[in-house]
Amino acid sequence: MGRIATSFVMLLVLLLGNTFLLGTRVSIQNCLEGKEDLILHCQSKDDDLGEQNVKHLKTFEFEFRPNIFGGTLFYCSFQWPGACNWFDIYNQNEEYKADCDLCTWEIFKYGPCTYVPDSPYYLCYAWKEDTSCI
Repeated sequence: MGRIATSFVMLLVLLLGNTFLLGTRVSIQNCLEGKEDLILHCQSKDDDLGEQNVKHLKTFEFEFRPNIFGGTLFYCSFQWPGACNWFDIYNQNEEYKADCDLCTWEIFKYGPCTYVPDSPYYLCYAWKEDTSCI
């Protein structure tokens, strides 16, 4: 490979960063205040991760490679006795929900919360208004 081609490849690697090359990991912790089990079901257009039973203060994790051209979306339903909610847990088109190599979420009854990468901020979101589960 010539010097120009090698330089181009190195520049491309730097521009794309670790997220596209090494992938993204999403971690979801059950922080339900009543210590109930959390039943979650995450999927994208291409992948269905199946239903997961997550005990109180335990986590469920999954990894994927975001689409280099954008548009990667994983959404999850979250169920516990008497409740069924859903949320876009990773949306490549939304700044705070996709700017991470490790996206860590804590699930509370009032909604999902996450730390903003490279900042001291902790953000909590409301559940999606359509409360039917996926």
